[in-house]
Amino acid sequence: MSATPSPPAGWLLRGAASLLKLAFGLLLALWLLVGLTWGAVHGFIVPRIGEWRPQLETLASRAIGVPVRIAAIEARPGGWIPAFEFQGVRLLDAQGRDALVLNRVLTAVSVTSLWRMGFEQIVLEQPELDIRRLADGRIEVAGLDLSPSRADADAPNAAADWFFSQAEWVIRSGRVRWTDDQHRQDPVVLEAVDVVVRNPGRRHLLRVDATPAGGLSGRIRLQGVFRSPFFSLHPGRLTDWSGTAHVDMPSVDLAKTITPTRLSDRLGLRVASGRGALRLWLDVQKGQLTGSTADLALTDVQAAFQQAAAPLALKRFEGRVSLAQRAQGWTVETEGLAFETQSGVRWAGGRLRAAYQPVSAPAVAPGELDLTQVDLAALRDLAASLPLPLGLQQGLADVQPSGVIDHLSLQWTGNDAGWTTYAAKGRVHGLALAPSGLAPRTGTGERTATASTGVDAGRPGVSGAAVDFSLDHHGGQAQLRMTDGHLSFPGVFEDPKIPMDRLSADLRWTVQDEAIELKATSVRFANADLEGQANATWRTSDPRTGPSRSRFPGVLALEGSLTRGRGDRVHRYLPLVIAADARAYVRDAILAGEARDVRFQVNGDLWQMPFDNPAHGSFRIAAKVSKVDYAFVPPSLLAAGAVRWPTLRQLDGDLVFDRSSMALNVSRGAVAEAAGLRVTRASARIANLSDAAVVEVSAQLDGPLADALEVIRRSPLADMTGGALTQAAATGPAGVQFGLSLPVSRMAQATVKGSVTLAGNDVQLTPDTPLLSRARGVVEFTDRGFQTGPIQARLLGGEVVLSGGLRPSDGEVQFRAQGTATAEALRQAPWLGLASALATRASGSASYTAQWRWPKGQAQPEWSLQTNLAGVGLDWPEPLRKPASTPWPLRYSSRPVPTGEGLTLDVATPDGPLAAMNLLR
Repeated sequence: MSATPSPPAGWLLRGAASLLKLAFGLLLALWLLVGLTWGAVHGFIVPRIGEWRPQLETLASRAIGVPVRIAAIEARPGGWIPAFEFQGVRLLDAQGRDALVLNRVLTAVSVTSLWRMGFEQIVLEQPELDIRRLADGRIEVAGLDLSPSRADADAPNAAADWFFSQAEWVIRSGRVRWTDDQHRQDPVVLEAVDVVVRNPGRRHLLRVDATPAGGLSGRIRLQGVFRSPFFSLHPGRLTDWSGTAHVDMPSVDLAKTITPTRLSDRLGLRVASGRGALRLWLDVQKGQLTGSTADLALTDVQAAFQQAAAPLALKRFEGRVSLAQRAQGWTVETEGLAFETQSGVRWAGGRLRAAYQPVSAPAVAPGELDLTQVDLAALRDLAASLPLPLGLQQGLADVQPSGVIDHLSLQWTGNDAGWTTYAAKGRVHGLALAPSGLAPRTGTGERTATASTGVDAGRPGVSGAAVDFSLDHHGGQAQLRMTDGHLSFPGVFEDPKIPMDRLSADLRWTVQDEAIELKATSVRFANADLEGQANATWRTSDPRTGPSRSRFPGVLALEGSLTRGRGDRVHRYLPLVIAADARAYVRDAILAGEARDVRFQVNGDLWQMPFDNPAHGSFRIAAKVSKVDYAFVPPSLLAAGAVRWPTLRQLDGDLVFDRSSMALNVSRGAVAEAAGLRVTRASARIANLSDAAVVEVSAQLDGPLADALEVIRRSPLADMTGGALTQAAATGPAGVQFGLSLPVSRMAQATVKGSVTLAGNDVQLTPDTPLLSRARGVVEFTDRGFQTGPIQARLLGGEVVLSGGLRPSDGEVQFRAQGTATAEALRQAPWLGLASALATRASGSASYTAQWRWPKGQAQPEWSLQTNLAGVGLDWPEPLRKPASTPWPLRYSSRPVPTGEGLTLDVATPDGPLAAMNLLR
């Protein structure tokens, strides 16, 4: 009969029973060990603890690493965990002096603490601890060197290992004195210090509550959670620790709490004054501070960064600042930042992120800057107070930016001497950039007199712009938009600031070594003065071959057009290379007008502008103008009280600036002082827009001769003609031509030349002179006088030829007439006086010669008449009867005398003198 096999469940039950027996045995052994330990503590150690004081001193000295002395030990049995009181505990330094004295130390032990040769809890009541940072940066605590920054920082520190291997440390109502020999700060004393340090396993939990003495701060709370490496045999080696810490300081004196810290050293920050609330989170990796986040609410801060050029003065500061350590630098971020400087600059909102690695030349390091919704004016005012790269600080100080950065991303590689590479992109609105100052000309290139302004054009400025851009050290591109802003061109225009209602442009530029090229396309602009479009390319000059022997002011190729423009604002856009007197003339001469179809062009090296030599380039502005009011001799060029020249109104024509010249060609217009006169052709030209500019004016006027005479009477032409035409009267139309040569800066040397064309007009020079009817001919005048060519007219019933004018030698006006007169006409000429009366019994006609003369300063003329009376019959009694065929020479004259008029008459017959008369009336 075979054996029956055991079921499988039996094996499992026997295995489980064996395991339970083993576990019960281990548990029993553990409790036995605990019991033995507890019995040894209470039955052997507690009663004899005082006897073991020397052995405990030796063990403590060996564990801490410095001599330890204990005055007395008292055991306090009772309960599961016994307590011990150590009195007169002293730690000695290398010289045998007291480094730390603890009057009373309470400790508690447990079974497990005894197994690891330590304490369950150590309580220090009212201890006084001295912590010192030596001049070389090492940290001493109670004379013990606990500095993790020593050269042998990785070497074991027995005191620190023993301290952080104890289960729990408690300090009650302690006092800590911090002395900083490295920064020579006044000692900082913390009072009412309560500390709890727990070291469960590889973790280190800390909490410190303390009150700084002397009002340094309110109650400070510090909490930390750190961890040592799992396989580390030295829990006190701080260079192995990683974790976080939180500091809460509701009221703090920044000068005494920030400046003497390692973070302050890393940032190069020194705080002179300031108070506020501070919450700080610190990140530590392997004993090194890798980052921090601070919530700040500060007032009246006075501080300085070591790398900054100016101190930092803040009236208030709020927000969160995060600092993270990189391999060889730092990253700073802000959130909810708001502050106000002592000078009144305010910053509200916006975010900033900067990664910076400070290095000295010739080494280079990368850097980054990201901005969002940042006020540029506030950043500009703070730049000198922040540890920004030198190149960035200098750039901000130079261009004085303002506006809001919607977004900016900037990367660079460089050092404290500048950048070697950079790249940026972003958008900004409300942008304003200050123009640069003007630098004296230093080039050796030869300049023309018209182009010399003594200074080079400065860097342009802008205000009110919105810009989207992308750039690097090789070049970039940007889209510019502007509404209600302005552009500034120092050294280009007399008033450098040009308002812009609208402006848009696409910009591209390249940078290669020192050569720069900028292209502006699709440029559209408009303001109250003009509206138009343009395209331009600008590049630096070649210093080796350029006329300026410099890269600046550069070479410009500009072409554009205007759809509208104001004539009275033309002067506003004339560059400074045009002489001041010439620009002033254009300003004062063109009083009003409209411009259309304007074309402008600049092409060449700006050093040689306006390019008098065509081989150097071109400068041209051409415009169709209308409704122009033109004072060809502006009142500003005349002496005070001088008679003004007439103004030409409502002119239509062409205005051209070509290199150093200006020309205004008019096709039609009017004269302000004579509504009936019409300008049929006129021109004004300045051949050279220099300090010695001369305006050449030419005009053709048509209209009533009476209006032309009125213009002469009311202009300097009246004096130029000796006043001979001041009483003249005329009817009918006439043509007037005149030309002026006007030295802008020497108006006393102005000259005039012109003519009046008579086309059958009735003219009477004075009320006392005969009326010339149907006069035909030309009267020519200059600034020295006037002359009449042979003028044909009807006078005294017959044809007459008249000539004469103003004699420049003595200022006398003379006219000579030769013609035929009828007896009937003589009888109808009462202005002839006696001659008219004698003709009452005459018949027929005779030829004659007459003269009129006005000596200078004489209002009434002298005149004389000569005739032989051949063809005139006299029906008078003998001997005065005369047949028509018999000649009787006759001479008659009239001249003004102080008491009236002097008349002379001489008549002769073929047989001899007939009669002579001298009459004064």
